[in-house]
Amino acid sequence: MPGLDEIEELRTPLLEERDFVAASVQDTLSNGSPIREREHCWFELKTLLPDSDWEINGTVILNGGIPAKLTKLIAFTFLAIFWLNWLVSHRENHRDDDLSIGKIWKFEGGVIVRDVVVFFLVGRMWKMRGVDNFAWAGIVLGCNAVLEAQHYVSWLRHSSTLWDIHCTWEWQTWAYAVICCAASIAVAAMHIIQACKERNIVMKTFEISLSIVFFLVPVIPSPYFHFHHWFAGWLFGMHANFDRWWSRAAMAWCYGLYINGVAVYGRDPVLT
Repeated sequence: MPGLDEIEELRTPLLEERDFVAASVQDTLSNGSPIREREHCWFELKTLLPDSDWEINGTVILNGGIPAKLTKLIAFTFLAIFWLNWLVSHRENHRDDDLSIGKIWKFEGGVIVRDVVVFFLVGRMWKMRGVDNFAWAGIVLGCNAVLEAQHYVSWLRHSSTLWDIHCTWEWQTWAYAVICCAASIAVAAMHIIQACKERNIVMKTFEISLSIVFFLVPVIPSPYFHFHHWFAGWLFGMHANFDRWWSRAAMAWCYGLYINGVAVYGRDPVLT
């Protein structure tokens, strides 16, 4: 028969796990996202604004959970787009010269909000912490820093048209393209493996198939179809929605592509 000390040693971790699960459930009910500190770093958990109710003098002005998180994502998106557009406006080339903050707000504001809502829902972002944390914002800004730095590197100032690939790409350009493709394949493989582990590969496949049917199939046959990088980041990023740091990082990087495309060149329709 085990002694009292041995029973207590077995009982303690079970009680700790019970308390952790109870706290996670309570936080999910109140804020719309589980705590799960064990899988998150401090710079992911600390948000600038709360995910709970927003109050002024005891009066709730915005409910916590989904409303607060969606509001923060919309605000972050527009602030990032406006800031980047202002930043690149001082550059003479590699941008849309006619694109301004006012025109983005007037002509593209509505469709941007719709993009954000779809991204938020399909990406299950209501289960995550708000985007106003160092990890998310840092990756989005880092993605834009890399994209904008390419304009100052001669062997990266190339397009991806068949003629340009065949006639003007340098060996450094090819090496960079191979690294990007390998990284993308590796991230995609990690998501497939994770889906198999969580036994939801069928559901994930169904979601991606629906996105392809609704957003790609109708436009691909057109000779005017152009796979803008804002569209690529938006389409693929919302499916990188596992609760793992590398999946959240992939989502933030793809969202950075969306921000960059809209801010620098505008949210042009894919049939242009």
